[in-house]
Amino acid sequence: MSISKHWSSRYINSLWSETNETWNDNYEDWRIVGSNPFNRRLDIESNKLQINLLYIIEFPSKRLDIAYSMGPKINKNTYVILEADRGEDCGIVKGYTTKTLYDDLIRRHKNLEKDLKIKKIYRIANDEDFSLLEERKKMVKSAVIECRNHVNEKGLKMEILDFEYQFDLNKITFFYKSEERIDFRELVKDLYKSFKTRIWMCSVDKSMDKLLNDIIKE
Repeated sequence: MSISKHWSSRYINSLWSETNETWNDNYEDWRIVGSNPFNRRLDIESNKLQINLLYIIEFPSKRLDIAYSMGPKINKNTYVILEADRGEDCGIVKGYTTKTLYDDLIRRHKNLEKDLKIKKIYRIANDEDFSLLEERKKMVKSAVIECRNHVNEKGLKMEILDFEYQFDLNKITFFYKSEERIDFRELVKDLYKSFKTRIWMCSVDKSMDKLLNDIIKE
């Protein structure tokens, strides 16, 4: 079977589809995904929202996401605390779009429906949040170096590009690129021992970011 270049999967269990291995959910901290693992088990269903103004949120890794707020309009370049994978994250308002444009995007790209859920903005970031955000930024360089060292030790044919802490530290994500399919199991186990939180390996795929940029209205 041929493997396409820049392999990535949108399905959590697809890594195991060609093996006899099964996944034990008790060790979900080690779970791995090929692309955009940020939108699981969220509190809202986007198709039930009765609001039109939506926000495009940018994170320190330049990843984009989409969110809404029930309060007054939030200015661009404002940091906000918003819903994330079983926790909270912090990002900056890059621009605005509408629910109508979002729905149209989902209709045109049905494969995005599970990956691009609208998040709830809880509040505007405060001084304490900014202090924590600076601490998170300082963690990035050392985390990338540590991951690259593990990759080199294991001889994995992949390049670690960036790193992102979920703001509440409940999850960390390493962004990578590779021209072949990678078995991350031993790598992620080693990283889990170091960071003691859920680890995700995310293949770099800028297509979703481009689609979100395309629907920014202002």
